[in-house]
Amino acid sequence: MNTIRIMTTGHSGECQECGRIDHGGPLALVRERRSGPAARVLETYVGECCQPRLVAEYRERDERGEVRFLDLRETGPDLR
Repeated sequence: MNTIRIMTTGHSGECQECGRIDHGGPLALVRERRSGPAARVLETYVGECCQPRLVAEYRERDERGEVRFLDLRETGPDLR
C-alpha cells in the first residue's frame, strides 16, 4: 500500500502545486512512497495555499483504504 506523509519543513518558498510564492508560513513536504514494481518516493513542497485541498483529498483516499495518510505537520491550515 502506498503511504503519503505531510510534514512541516520550517521554511517558506514556492508551492510546487500552484507556483505561488508563500512568504506567510512554512511549506509542507508531501512525501509519497509508492510500493510495487514501480516503487519510488515522490516529494513535493506545498504552500498553505494548497494544503487544505490536498489534505482533504489524502484523508478521503485514506478512508477508502487506497493509501495510508499521515499528517505530521506542526503548523498549517486544517490541523486536527
